[in-house]
Amino acid sequence: MNYRYVSFLFLFACSTSKIVDKVNTELPIQNPPDIADASTVDVNTNNSNDAGMLDATDEAEAMAPMPHCGDPNMPACQLGEDCRSSSDCNSNACDYTNHCIAYKSCVNHFGGDTCGSLEVEEINAVHETCCKPLQVNGYTDNIHANQTVYVDKYEITAGRMRAFVNAVIAEFGKPDFKAWVAKHHPSVWNDNWTQFLPSDYEGDSITISRFLLGDPRHIGETQAQAGPGVVLVPDTDQVISTGLDHQFNGQVFADTHGNNCGTYDGSYGFPTFWYPANVLTAAGEVARPNPIGFKGQTIDAEQALDVKSMNCASNLMFQLFCSFDGGQLATSEVWDYITATPARTLDVSGCGVQYSNHADLLSNITTTSVFIGGRCAAAYGGQVNLFFDAGQALPVPGSPLNTNFYHYPDYGTATNDKSWIVAAPGRMTGDVVRTNPADEGWYDLAGNLTETVLETVNGNFDGMFSLRGQGVGFGSERSDLNVYQLPLTVGTAPNLFTDNADQGIIRVQRPEVKSGLVGSRCMYFK
Repeated sequence: MNYRYVSFLFLFACSTSKIVDKVNTELPIQNPPDIADASTVDVNTNNSNDAGMLDATDEAEAMAPMPHCGDPNMPACQLGEDCRSSSDCNSNACDYTNHCIAYKSCVNHFGGDTCGSLEVEEINAVHETCCKPLQVNGYTDNIHANQTVYVDKYEITAGRMRAFVNAVIAEFGKPDFKAWVAKHHPSVWNDNWTQFLPSDYEGDSITISRFLLGDPRHIGETQAQAGPGVVLVPDTDQVISTGLDHQFNGQVFADTHGNNCGTYDGSYGFPTFWYPANVLTAAGEVARPNPIGFKGQTIDAEQALDVKSMNCASNLMFQLFCSFDGGQLATSEVWDYITATPARTLDVSGCGVQYSNHADLLSNITTTSVFIGGRCAAAYGGQVNLFFDAGQALPVPGSPLNTNFYHYPDYGTATNDKSWIVAAPGRMTGDVVRTNPADEGWYDLAGNLTETVLETVNGNFDGMFSLRGQGVGFGSERSDLNVYQLPLTVGTAPNLFTDNADQGIIRVQRPEVKSGLVGSRCMYFK
């Protein structure tokens, strides 16, 4: 079943002529034996004038392939050297051009080396590896005090996550992420998180409290009373599959406002991880359409999504991904250092000194928010991919707070898919942050997707996740359900909800929560 998640790869194999050229330049040319004069052969002694002739051993040696880095008893291939498989490389990463690269998640083309300005189809596109970390000059992580800190230049792409999925399948014969954790235990990990991971395509199941699968503040109300966008609490606890086929689409382990991870008919969802049509239809969702590019060409649905920033992955899955690539999820402290963001509560979004007052913006009051200043590009200056409401209807229809600054590719009349709102990393070239003017900058910190981070104090992970930045639907991501502690009791008997230590965790801070509005990036210590 592995074929279901294998990307379209363009493999550039070495030609036969190149192999011959290599042999000819490295082996001495053997002159053919002179057999014209048979009298030179002594039939009695079986001796002959055979200088220059190849015996069977010599011929076998001449025909044997040249030793190659990565072969048994040969050193591993180094970065940039030719490779035949990832096992050849010291980095364990052989990309689609058959060269060793530094990071395993960027071995594919789409989402691997498509980050930067303009779209893949454009002639003047300037793209580079999506796995490029930048040194954070002047920053020290207290847990890694003797190491240099690096943070991804770009948000994690859906193509990078797919490479991780394919690597797990290749290693265990199925998407057994539980086995991967047992074998490659991350340095930052809570073993209680493992229960939410796949062990197969359908995999195991877990029982989720009904109060986590809806908004308990509306217990006892009808849908009309609760209002649009509110998910009502089901009548009973639910058994939920943890399989891969349910990790990055509409199924959730905890409901959040503005989730948008399902591609149901009429939902206008925008998850960026591509699933085959049969997986989606089995889940009641609609297959992803092939969109149209700027030249009018049809773009393969998987390729169109793989280049985009990854969303709809749980906080714990993002952390696991970063471990696979040799790092960890970026921390709240390093993110704030890069952007020069002051301390602020979860219900206030922004980048650096810029901030958005959610409650006031919901009431169409903009005077208490700051959209310009500091290291980050102006929020509404056309350089940042962001808008306030995930449904683009609040505070009022046509509000300038919901201006689309990015739209690609075109999904036509499809009502299940709105993924054109999520950009591939680096497309918004004005959304760049530098700690020093002369430094190379990080992209999409101010917009595109709100980013989940490890919440740390003096480098120590406190067990929770947090949100940073803004992006598409940033107001919806800061809704009350998502960022506030719910009341200790809601409703009346028999539907009385009493909060406890587990259910009382703020939803966006939960390890298993996911959203179409949220992505992430990794950090590394070297």
